[in-house]
Amino acid sequence: MKFARIALITTVMTLSFSTQAASLAEEVELAVKQAAEQALENFVQAQREALRASVSNLLEQTLDDDVNTAEKSNTSAPRS
Repeated sequence: MKFARIALITTVMTLSFSTQAASLAEEVELAVKQAAEQALENFVQAQREALRASVSNLLEQTLDDDVNTAEKSNTSAPRS
């Protein structure tokens, strides 16, 4: 009877530890998933900001080039 009781307690403890381990594994999996989603969100936001800056720079350069071309055209034209 004593051995059966010990076996029963051991089984219950093992099941309890297994349940706790499974629960911990689920928590870790959820934390990793959330961290990955946040990292992806941060990456996408950084890419958007970099793209905006790049497009702004290109537009600024294009406008500067257009202004320079217009100024050269105005200064090189003969005046009457």
